[in-house]
Amino acid sequence: MGTPNAEKGSRYLGLLDQALCSGNWGEVAELARKTDKHASNRTCLTLAARSEAQIANTSSRPSTASSTGLSGLSTLVPQLEKAVSVGESIEEDAFVAGVCLAQIHWLQGSHEAALRALPTHIPQSGTLSSLPSALGWIEVCGVKSTYIRGTCLHDLGREQEAEDLWRNAVQQTPGYRSPELRRWTEKVIAQACSHFYNPTKSGHTPPPTVDALRAFSAWNGFWQRSPSAPDRSTGPSIGWEVSRRQTWWTYYLAQSHILHAEQGEHSPARQSKSRLQQYSELRNAAKTYESSLMSAMDFPKATHYNGEIEDYVQQAMMNWRVVTGTSWADSDLLGGGKEAVSREMLDMLYLAATKTFHSTQILRSLFNVHASLGEFDLAMHAFDSYVEIISKGKTRAAKTGKHELGFDDDDIALLTAAEAIRLLCRYGGRDQAEKAVEVGKDAEHWLDQQKPVSADKVVGSSDDNKAETAHPVSHTTETVLQPATLAAAYRALGVSKSHWAALTYDTEARSGLFAEARSHLDRSLKYDSDSVETVHALALLLAETRNVNAAIAVIRPLLATRSERTATEAETHLRETQLLPLWHLLSLCLSAKDQHESAVRMCEAAFEQFGEPSTLFGNAASSLDPEKMALSPAISGGVVDQMDGYQKEGIVQIKMSQLTYVELVEGPNAAMDMTDELLALYARLFGTAEKLWTPKLPTTANTMPPPSRGGGTLRSVVGSIRPKSRRTSVEKTPRTSLQSLTPPKVVNGTSAGSTLGPPIAITVTNENGNTADQARGRNEHRHHLPFHIRHSHSAKRSPSGSNLREANTAAAGTTQLPSPVPEHTNAQDHATKGLSIARATTADRAPSSLPQIQHMNGKELPRRPDEPQSPSHIAARGSPSTSYPAAQRRRHKMSLLVRVWLFIAELYIRAEGLDDASGAVDEAAKLVEALEVDVGAERSSARGFFDMGWGGGASVDELWADVWSTKGDLALVRTLHFDAVEHYEHSLAYFPDHSNSIIALSELLMDMFEQKLPTEPSEVLLPPIPSSSIPSLLASTTPPTESQQHTTATRHQKVYKDPTPAELNRLAARDRAYLLLSTLTRLGTGWDDSEAWLALARNHELSGQVGKAKEALRWVVELEDARPVRSWRSAAVGGYTL
Repeated sequence: MGTPNAEKGSRYLGLLDQALCSGNWGEVAELARKTDKHASNRTCLTLAARSEAQIANTSSRPSTASSTGLSGLSTLVPQLEKAVSVGESIEEDAFVAGVCLAQIHWLQGSHEAALRALPTHIPQSGTLSSLPSALGWIEVCGVKSTYIRGTCLHDLGREQEAEDLWRNAVQQTPGYRSPELRRWTEKVIAQACSHFYNPTKSGHTPPPTVDALRAFSAWNGFWQRSPSAPDRSTGPSIGWEVSRRQTWWTYYLAQSHILHAEQGEHSPARQSKSRLQQYSELRNAAKTYESSLMSAMDFPKATHYNGEIEDYVQQAMMNWRVVTGTSWADSDLLGGGKEAVSREMLDMLYLAATKTFHSTQILRSLFNVHASLGEFDLAMHAFDSYVEIISKGKTRAAKTGKHELGFDDDDIALLTAAEAIRLLCRYGGRDQAEKAVEVGKDAEHWLDQQKPVSADKVVGSSDDNKAETAHPVSHTTETVLQPATLAAAYRALGVSKSHWAALTYDTEARSGLFAEARSHLDRSLKYDSDSVETVHALALLLAETRNVNAAIAVIRPLLATRSERTATEAETHLRETQLLPLWHLLSLCLSAKDQHESAVRMCEAAFEQFGEPSTLFGNAASSLDPEKMALSPAISGGVVDQMDGYQKEGIVQIKMSQLTYVELVEGPNAAMDMTDELLALYARLFGTAEKLWTPKLPTTANTMPPPSRGGGTLRSVVGSIRPKSRRTSVEKTPRTSLQSLTPPKVVNGTSAGSTLGPPIAITVTNENGNTADQARGRNEHRHHLPFHIRHSHSAKRSPSGSNLREANTAAAGTTQLPSPVPEHTNAQDHATKGLSIARATTADRAPSSLPQIQHMNGKELPRRPDEPQSPSHIAARGSPSTSYPAAQRRRHKMSLLVRVWLFIAELYIRAEGLDDASGAVDEAAKLVEALEVDVGAERSSARGFFDMGWGGGASVDELWADVWSTKGDLALVRTLHFDAVEHYEHSLAYFPDHSNSIIALSELLMDMFEQKLPTEPSEVLLPPIPSSSIPSLLASTTPPTESQQHTTATRHQKVYKDPTPAELNRLAARDRAYLLLSTLTRLGTGWDDSEAWLALARNHELSGQVGKAKEALRWVVELEDARPVRSWRSAAVGGYTL
């Protein structure tokens, strides 16, 4: 045996310390032997080292062997006690041995003995001996002693001492320099987190205390500094020991509670952390826990249930609804904003689906997240799988009498089906409406399906002589559902049936569908009488079925009690936003009863419910341009910035109705004065028009169209939309309409100084005086057809002088295509000027007939501070907003702007401002052309132009049909009948069911049958006629009277047995008009169109079918008695849904 070597003893002591700190227990015995050989005074330390290795080796055995090994540790107790009690032992070595002794007592469950064995104090760096020491292991033993002491105090019921110990432990800097130090530090912080925050398994999540937040902060900081390590235990397993995954889960729950309660007064982190920091911590906890959870879980068997994954998915979805809801903005989140959050949620859900078997919760979550991203096809695929699994599960439950673990209950399943119906009816087309009816049938089946009272309750036969047979006690699902669930389910059923009734081709089934829908909605209202959605759907159904009084009776009580359900300011504004369509619908109902002044007041009340205009539109400095406003965080937005595209469109529709009422009461000139307000409102809600255009190649001089009166921009039209009679005359400039789409037919203008005549008189009833229809020998009951000017073939052709055209042309430039991008600051100035002028002129002209529109007239519309992320009404249901792809959002904005321009064009047509109307049509055509380019680049098939797609907006073909139809109306007023026919034909070529084009073209075809128009335009150039023959020629070309036509027709009929080609053309025109009108009146878009039925009655009369004509006229009278000034659907942008 060699002599001791102090240098070797110091070196082996250091290696022993490293082996202990690294957990290399196989090396400890040899290093302890060499240390004993060369440092014989450190036997206490080497004994503790061998004991630590034996303790560690005991934990690596199977559970039975481990329990046996724990009892075998008792032999170490006397040796350690003797080593500690010997006074010659070095202080730090005695500390290490004492901690090892306490650990053995702790593992054996002797908590009092463990506390007695623990040293009273931990040696500090300044009190260590001058001899070489195991500094690393001393630090580990210090952390270990803290953990053992805390757990023993907890088990002995000394909670206050334990709490003080854990509080002091988390305030110290956690150690992470060695594996064993990291392991025991992790145990200390995890136990502290569990002590201060311990959610119950029943699902109750208490608010985290300050101590809990400090503990979780230490936990988070520890893992940020400490390198990642596998979750492995190198010590004995204790039943109540907190695992790493469990700590991350409780940390995630604590952060989730803060997220949900951040608006409350008891949020500890609300004042100290920004939302970005808060979300970063939440996301880090979620990602870490998710990684640990998914790596530990395998795909289960069909009979197993991964409850931990289901719980995580449930909590993650709750958090997702908050951060993607109305109270959070993209700036509060990390890069990518809310869409990135939703994409991460989808990744998690698809990963979770690989660890579960037929999880209805995951499928339901996939449906919700895909729908929020506007991926409706994928959402419906998930929903179809959900319905299949739920239906099979309900069938099995009805047979076995047991509800399967992990399946959604009946309330959740029906609410999910109701949400699917809402999405299909709100964002889809005809195919989706038919799908909604099928989903409604599934929901009805679920409501009527029998289910067991309980899984254990069975009833056996009372006859003892017969074999006992048991069967579950069952009842219908409807009897056990919550009232809110029943209200939502029956509302969804009513919405699906009413929506399908408006689209079905089966005219016989329509009345039955409406009746069933009303029954369902009435039933839903019984369960929730204060539901805005149910009241809206029921009132719209009643209005469309001509029960206006009942619709008013349904709406008014809800509007009268709107202030009683106020909680927070956000909830109040959300409810007020939902009430906007009801105010508009009530306005239309009053207009159907000829109460136009009251209808105007309802439109005003829709905005006044928000209080000051700044509440609705926000505060923005008018000197800022859009770019600076978008970058300025100091600008506060309004309620409109929390609305989705449908709700914003509803505001635009209310403004359009206001203009219609003003036109009725004060005349078309007053309405024209307010068109700049409409355009400025659109710019505030949807931003400037520059984002709606794609760059185009410069046009050549040959193809460049003449500049429009408004300069071809939203800016210029907003600024100079005044009627020509109110503007300075300038030099005439020729113009064309739809220059790239129509033959070069230019209408020559008159002198530059010509002005418009008096406004068109708006007649409410036709009881006195003659109308254009009466000129044809017919007197109809037309209460609400004041704008029916398409039959006025003798209307005076408007002078086409271009006042202010030169000025606008100079402003826009004459050497290039006028830019459609408005300058926002100029638009704001023009809008403000227009608002004030319109209010002043309105008040001067009719102070007693029309109240001043105080909400927007005369007040500056605040500008849009930023492009909002359209949070939606869905947040009221606990769901986030629906965010469409950029292309779909752009389509919706462009289609709405097209409709706004065409609405303005119709206003100018009725006011005989034909050049201005042509300019508005040109603006609409440019927008449609740009949209067509976009759709063509995205979808190369022709179906892409015809298909409306998901998410609102009109198809490209439908927009082209609207443009061509308005151009046809313009040509008709100019008495260019064959040009009008050509335009209407173009319209029907794009969209065969276009109501306005069908009605107008049918009227012209019937005029041809009555020989009021020739069947073909005359293109024969006659030679010069001598002046002496002019009177006789004029006499010969005078149109024959009706009696002369009858006499001539009778004489010809006697002479010719077969009809002439001219007569065949006339008959073909009449028959084609019948085909068009009969088809339109069977469609959902035309079954209640009084103009279509009136034209059909005329066609029946021309065909000699007097009985059918009378029947159609009676239907016209019934429709006219309850017809609003605008379509009912203008107050229901999303159909029967909100």
